[in-house]
Amino acid sequence: MLAMYQGNEVNMALRKTYSSSLALLLKGVCKVPSALDTHVSGLAIDSREVKKGDIFLAISGNHSTSTEHIKEAIAKGANAIVAEGSTNKGKVFEDGLVVELFVDNLKEQIGLIADRFFRSPSSEMSVIGVTGTNGKTSVTHYLASYFSRASDLAGVIGTLGYGLVGGDNDQLKETGFTTPNVVEVHRYLAELRDAGAKNIFMEVSSHGLSQHRVDGVKFEGAVFTNLTHEHLDYHGTMEEYAASKAKLFSKESLKFVVINEDDNYARQFIAATPSGVNIFTYGVQSKSDISVLNYQLNTDSVSTITAEITTPAGEFNIHSSLIGLFNLSNLLAVMSVAVAKQELRSCEQRMQAITPVNGRMQIVHIKDKPIVVVDFAHTPDALENAIDAVKPHCKGKVILVFGCGGDRDIGKRKVMAQIAERLADSIIVTDDNPRSEQPDVITEHIFEGFKNKEAVKLEHDRQAAIQLAVSQASAQDLVLIAGKGHETWQEIKDKKYYFNDLEVVRKVLGLDVSQEGSREAIA
Repeated sequence: MLAMYQGNEVNMALRKTYSSSLALLLKGVCKVPSALDTHVSGLAIDSREVKKGDIFLAISGNHSTSTEHIKEAIAKGANAIVAEGSTNKGKVFEDGLVVELFVDNLKEQIGLIADRFFRSPSSEMSVIGVTGTNGKTSVTHYLASYFSRASDLAGVIGTLGYGLVGGDNDQLKETGFTTPNVVEVHRYLAELRDAGAKNIFMEVSSHGLSQHRVDGVKFEGAVFTNLTHEHLDYHGTMEEYAASKAKLFSKESLKFVVINEDDNYARQFIAATPSGVNIFTYGVQSKSDISVLNYQLNTDSVSTITAEITTPAGEFNIHSSLIGLFNLSNLLAVMSVAVAKQELRSCEQRMQAITPVNGRMQIVHIKDKPIVVVDFAHTPDALENAIDAVKPHCKGKVILVFGCGGDRDIGKRKVMAQIAERLADSIIVTDDNPRSEQPDVITEHIFEGFKNKEAVKLEHDRQAAIQLAVSQASAQDLVLIAGKGHETWQEIKDKKYYFNDLEVVRKVLGLDVSQEGSREAIA
C-alpha cells in the first residue's frame, strides 16, 4: 500500500519554493531582451490558477484560444505572459509591469521550461514510465512496493494520485488524471525529490504523450504492458493509438525498456526503441528474456500465484497473494525492471510482499457468503482478463456486474457485452459513469453485443445491481463488480455523486462500513 509522506521534515520540503529569471527559463527557446527580463516565482498553464509573480504559459485549448485567458492571468498578478506566436517578438504591456513574449510551438517547449524551473528533478532520480492499455496502475504500484526501502524511497504518479510508499494508498494526493499536465508533472517530481525519493514510477497515458505532458522528463526506463481497444474516440485507429504510446520509447534519456512480448504490438515498441538502449522482454506465453518455466493458480484459495521464473540473472520462485494470470504478467514486468536495474537482492521476499492495489481485483469474502471481487476493468481486454482471473477461484457460477462510461469510445460497448456473454454465467448490466450521455443510450449499445438478450438483467441503479447480484449468488458463487474499482463517485449529467463499489459490497455482505459517503452531489 502507498501513502503520501508525513512528518515535519517532509512538510517543509513540500513548502519549498522555486524562482528564476525569465531569461534563464527561456534560454534557447526565446530571446529575452535585458529590458524585459523579470523575476518568476511560479508557472501556470491555467489562467484560473495563476498567482502573483507567475509566468502564464498561454496555449490554446480544445475549446478556447490562448488570448481569451491572458487578461484574467494579468488580473491575478502574472508578471509575464508567454504565448504561442512568432518567436522573438516581445513587449511590455501599457502598465509597464507585465512582459509579453511569443514562442513558436510553445506547447512543445513547456516541458523544458518546467524542468528548468523545478531544477530538473527527474535528473536526480530514477524515473520509470509505464504505458499500456491495462496494467499501468498495478505495475507502477507493484514497482514502488518492490523498490521501496527505508534508505531508498520510491514514489508513484498516476491514476490513484502521487506520493511515496508506505501506509494506506488512500492518502495519495489526487491529481485527477492518469498523467497530469506537464507543469504539474514536473512539480510533483520536484516534491517527491525534495521528500527524498530515489525511484519514481509514473503512469504514462497515450493522451499524455500526444499532448506533451511528459516532455522534459528524463526517463531512465520505459515499460509496455499491452495494447487493446481503448480511446479510439480520441486516437481514431489502433495504429494511431500505438504510435502515441510508442513515443515513450523514443526518449533520448532511456537506458532500458521492458516490453511484454505476449502482446501483438511488442515488435512495434521494440522497433521504436533507439539503438544503444537495453531491451528486456517478458511474457507468460512467450520465450522471452524474463519468462515462466511453470506456474500454478491455486484453485483452493483466493490468494495464491506460484511460479518459477527464468531471467538472464538466474531463476526465481515467486509466491504471490495476487490472483489471475494477468497479474502474473504484471509481476513479470516488475521482475524485468529489477533485472534491468540489477536490483535482485531479496527479490523473492520483495515480490511476495506485493499486495493488490486499491480497486484492482480486491476481494471481499466472509464465511458462507459468495466471494465478491471489485475491479477497475473498463476495457474489453481488462474485462476478459478479470473474468478469466476469478474463474479458478470459483466453485460455482461467475456473476458479473458491469457497465460502460459515457462520452467515451462507444465501439467497445458491444465488444464487452460479447466477452461477458461468452465468459460469465450470469450478467447484470448497470450504469458506470454516464457523464453527459443518457444511460439508456449506453445500455442500448451494450445490449447490441448480446445474442441472448433475455438472459441479461438490466438495472441502472448501480447499488441495486450489486445488491441483486449478491442476493442471487450462493456461497459457491463469485460476484465480479467491474468498471469503477478505486473510483469513489458516479458522474451523472455533469455532476459527481459519492459512490464506492467496495463500500456497497461490504454493506450488502453485512460488514461494517466505517465511512459511508453521501449520495448528494460532490462536484
